[in-house]
Amino acid sequence: MSTFRIGLMLAMTALLTSCGDTKPTATATAPAAVAAPAAAPAAAPTPAPAPVAAAPASTPPPAAAPVAVATPVVVAPAVVAIVPVPVAVAGPEVPPLPETLLLIVVKGLQSDDFVSIFKALPPAEQQQIQDAWTHATWTPTQTQNLDAMLAKELAPDAVDTFMAEKKDQISGMDLAGMAQKLGMGSAMIPMLLAQGGPLTPDQQNLLPVVQTLLSDVGTWLPTSGLNDPAKVRQAMVQAQAAVKALGVTTSAQLQALSFTEVLSRLGLAHHQLKDAFLPFGLHADKLFASVTASSVQDKADNPLHRILTVSYTAFGHPYAVPLPVIYQNHIWRIDPAIVPASLAQIGGSFAPTGP
Repeated sequence: MSTFRIGLMLAMTALLTSCGDTKPTATATAPAAVAAPAAAPAAAPTPAPAPVAAAPASTPPPAAAPVAVATPVVVAPAVVAIVPVPVAVAGPEVPPLPETLLLIVVKGLQSDDFVSIFKALPPAEQQQIQDAWTHATWTPTQTQNLDAMLAKELAPDAVDTFMAEKKDQISGMDLAGMAQKLGMGSAMIPMLLAQGGPLTPDQQNLLPVVQTLLSDVGTWLPTSGLNDPAKVRQAMVQAQAAVKALGVTTSAQLQALSFTEVLSRLGLAHHQLKDAFLPFGLHADKLFASVTASSVQDKADNPLHRILTVSYTAFGHPYAVPLPVIYQNHIWRIDPAIVPASLAQIGGSFAPTGP
């Protein structure tokens, strides 16, 4: 599994949902989904993470085997996804708490320390990932595409070229109209979800989360500066700095790096990429610093069912997301039943799937 991808997904979501300077428009009483990171540019192909699927709750926990904490992230404002994060089992019958690795990952993202996140994995898992990187096979198309991307993004006039091409499009963005559409979408969510049948109690708890998040984004958009060419230029300068932080100019140079060195450089790129969102009032580190998590047993007769509550502050509002999680096959995961059938049928399935 690509460990650094976990961090990158979390960071991007954080950047899309955090706004440290935004004043609260209303006190949020409903929880929202956990944020997540930006994808670092120019990362080499790595093995895809194993897909995740819910399995029967009755399966007993394996003895002293590596497990994974399922880290909830928001891929889109209305979609809850899941990423497994393996950790070592503390005992043969009692798995580690799901919040343990979540908080380690969040702290690592705040400090741009992808190496520490990686080292939290069991040794066998670390070795597997390192071997996969070392023996990865790059196709000629992948090599050519990466070389072309690096040449374009590292060019001295890359930012000027981008702004010349996109200036009119940026200035013409109708942010107020976008905010209005978000409001309309928020109002339609209950009707959309109801098409799949009555919502479960867990789904009903998450419904106001999504609506509150969309309302916050809609309030932020008109004054975000996304249509201000000067702010966009500042962001693009930082985005280019993120590519430069990788310290490579060709795919061959990237392939020659050890996996540990790749993680170190991704941490540097991640720092610059977070700064790219500052012109728009988005502060990923403030969000990471606000994250707390805890869990309680959901079923009295089954310790493998818990409710993981992830709390954080975004857009000036406190959020607390209660997520039902299941431990099975060495992984804590979000119960796929939390995804309404009406959403699972859109574009395939949003529900986690297994091997």
